[in-house]
Amino acid sequence: MQFISYILLSEASTSEPKSPVDSISSSQTRMSLLERIQDVLALLRHHHLSPFDLVLELLDNNKPQYSSYRMEFYKEGNKKLSRFLDAIISIDSGKRKLRTWIQQPATVDLFCDVIAEEMNAVQKAELLPGIAAVTPEFIQNWTISTHQELVPSLRHILLTAAQTATAKEKNMKKTPDMVGSPLDIKLHF
Repeated sequence: MQFISYILLSEASTSEPKSPVDSISSSQTRMSLLERIQDVLALLRHHHLSPFDLVLELLDNNKPQYSSYRMEFYKEGNKKLSRFLDAIISIDSGKRKLRTWIQQPATVDLFCDVIAEEMNAVQKAELLPGIAAVTPEFIQNWTISTHQELVPSLRHILLTAAQTATAKEKNMKKTPDMVGSPLDIKLHF
């Protein structure tokens, strides 16, 4: 109940704390996480809000008053977004919703950006040195490497496309990467 009192008092305040954790007093930290979450959920229910209404409000970029929460959530090293998405994908119904969301044009464009970055890395790695450095020994020893480590996402997509579920079921001895990486084909044309 002490945590609910804190939240009600902070509702009356017009200023936001410098950091989402700055205003937690030592007495509130003695409550277990379960107790604190139950208090917050009770408060949200009392105000006819779901926890996701709160999260969506905090993540709304048009609400500058919550920018410190967004900065904390998105900062380098904060694993909560990854944990949030991992929790969603670990449940079949969440996985289905996420799969539908992934198929939106904006999301596909985001993934295409990842692929483009990977291919730019390969392109940079394959640049030949200046003409003065191209000697007979260089030509004799030069090979195009597969750069699989530079394109993990693209490689996964191409291998998945090369081996459908039916092909995987029927081909017990052959796999697409046994013949050669699909990336090799992409790099050579």
